[in-house]
Amino acid sequence: MFQEQIRQYYDSLTPGFRKLADFIMDHTLDAAFLTVTEISRRVGVDPATVVRFAQEIGYSGYRELSHEIKHYVRDQVTTTYRKSVEAESEEALVHQLLDSTRQNLADFSMTETAKLGEALRILKQAPRVWITGEGPQQAIAQFLARMLQVADIQARAFAPDMLNVAAALSKMEPGDALLVLAISVPDIDSGYLVRMAREKGVHTITIADNTLGAPAHEAELVVLVPTAGETGIPNTGAALAIIALIWEALAGTTAAKTAESFAAYNEYLSEILELRTHTAAYEAILPQTKD
Repeated sequence: MFQEQIRQYYDSLTPGFRKLADFIMDHTLDAAFLTVTEISRRVGVDPATVVRFAQEIGYSGYRELSHEIKHYVRDQVTTTYRKSVEAESEEALVHQLLDSTRQNLADFSMTETAKLGEALRILKQAPRVWITGEGPQQAIAQFLARMLQVADIQARAFAPDMLNVAAALSKMEPGDALLVLAISVPDIDSGYLVRMAREKGVHTITIADNTLGAPAHEAELVVLVPTAGETGIPNTGAALAIIALIWEALAGTTAAKTAESFAAYNEYLSEILELRTHTAAYEAILPQTKD
C-alpha cells in the first residue's frame, strides 16, 4: 500500500519529493481526485517531479500510484458505510453519528478557529454581506441571511445561477463581503462568482469541506469544515453548527438591536393571534370538533 511505500523511502527523499509525500499522507482524499498537473500546483512542484516521485517510491508512474490511492479511499468509504448499516439499532446509529459530528467539531477547533475568527472580522466590518450556496445549501444561505437581517445586519442571499449572479455582482461594492457555502455539492458557478467578486474588491469567504472546488480556489479566505461520517456520505452536522456559530457571533455585535427585533416579532405575533381569535372568518375555517 502507498502509505508503507512512502514510509519506507521517506528518509531518502529529496525536499521536493517529501513535500509530495507529506501532501499525500495528510490529504489522501484530495490526492485521490487530483491529476498530475493539479497536484503539482497544490504542492508547488512541476508535473515531472510528481511522476518521478511515484517512480522513486516503487511505482511505474503516477497513474499506478493514483489508482492505489483511489482504491484505498473507496475501501474506507465502503467500510464506514458497512459499519453504519450494521449498527445494532437506530439508537446505536444515532450515537455513531453524534460521535462523528463531535469528532469533526474537535478537528475543526484544532485547525480552523483562527480562520473562522478572521472570517467573522471581515463579515463584521463589511457594509453588506452577500450569501449563496449551490443546491440544497441555498436554503441554508437564505436562512442565514434572514437571521442576520433580524440582527439588523445588511445581508442578502441569492442563488448562484447566471441571472442572479449578474444581478448581485452589479450591486456589490468594494468592501462588501461574499460568503459562499460549498460543502459536498458541485460548485463551478460559485467559483466564477467568487473570482468576479474579488475583482470588484469584495471580500470573499468560502466555507467548504475540501480545497478542490472552484470557490475554495478563488476565495480570499477558505474555512474548511470536516465532514467525515459513518454512513459513507458527508456528515454535515459540524458545518451546520459552524453556520449557527456565525449567526450568533454576528448577532452578538448588535445584541440590543437583535433583542429589540425579537421582542417586536413576539409582540406582533401575539397581536395577530389575538386578532385571529376574534375573527369570525378565521373561526369558520377551524376544524369542527364533535361533542
